[in-house]
Amino acid sequence: MRYFLVMVFFLLAPVHANAKSIEEHILVSYSLVVDQLKSRGLGGPLAEEVGRFGLIRQLIEDGQNREHSVSIVGMSMGGANESVLKELGLTMGCTNEEGFTLKKVTSGEGETFYAVHGPRANVCSAVAITLLWDKYINHAYTSSFTSDQIEAWNMSKEISGKICCNQARPEEVEKYYGELAAPRRKAIEKANRMYSPTAAQVITKIVNDMKEVFDFARF
Repeated sequence: MRYFLVMVFFLLAPVHANAKSIEEHILVSYSLVVDQLKSRGLGGPLAEEVGRFGLIRQLIEDGQNREHSVSIVGMSMGGANESVLKELGLTMGCTNEEGFTLKKVTSGEGETFYAVHGPRANVCSAVAITLLWDKYINHAYTSSFTSDQIEAWNMSKEISGKICCNQARPEEVEKYYGELAAPRRKAIEKANRMYSPTAAQVITKIVNDMKEVFDFARF
């Protein structure tokens, strides 16, 4: 799954060179992504954790200069990609109730990819990427993840939802932030690499380096 536009400059340039625009992107879009994930059943702290990776992946794929009303993040046609977009109410050539229209673009090599058009299309794409990773773990590429990673991801989904509703028991909260944290993070990072190995390590570094900005955006 690759998009014809590879952000070579992003990989070669030091992360700090783009820090200001990355911060702006996080401050404007991160809270919107988390809220959308929560409305799609991925609530609590898990939405905040995985949403960071999804948002930076979207930024890497779209680039920092693309208008927010158009988003092309390397999703090839059909399969799990089509399925997750349908869950967001997006079908080819149609405009959903949120004002998003799904179109397609063709690369110079003749490959076709989905393109989302509409207000804050970048947020829609970040949400789609994040929900797609859940499909990777539980359906599309289950064999690529260890049993510990799958269990940690799914238990985290369950406990995170309880935390969001203030219904989690103390031992569940302890488990979420304790023993589940490492295998859950590995599952997220692996799903990100499976989406595309391009800039996967850079994305992890940005997520780590921008922790305070992410935390501030949700304050």
